[in-house]
Amino acid sequence: MTLFIFGLGLIVGSLVVIPGWSVELARTAFINILGTAVLTIPLMSFVALIASAGRGYLPAFGWTILTLVLANIAAVMGWGDWFPWAVPGLFSGAAGPRTEQLGLHSYVIVILASLVGLAATFYWWRDADQTR
Repeated sequence: MTLFIFGLGLIVGSLVVIPGWSVELARTAFINILGTAVLTIPLMSFVALIASAGRGYLPAFGWTILTLVLANIAAVMGWGDWFPWAVPGLFSGAAGPRTEQLGLHSYVIVILASLVGLAATFYWWRDADQTR
């Protein structure tokens, strides 16, 4: 989906002749968008857990909104690099250059959070009463 939207954006941008376009700009934008998607998708394991435990999409939607709010607060307070759900937004460059804000620990925290979410989701599915 990310690649489709990026390609569609390139097509629309060329049709309306956006000024300042260059191959270097397209390459940088592609890396930013793809990297943000790669960091965001693993964190969806918690959304799966909340949707499974809550037996619907509304608890998962609430979780998503909560993490977005907390990610913004963490980023403003300077702790965004330690909060897994803030890392994709910081990587995208929405709050400034990523080299100043993210370190190796940020990516490790995203991986660890993803693994915890996956383990918890699989544990829930294994023991959940699927007949209700």
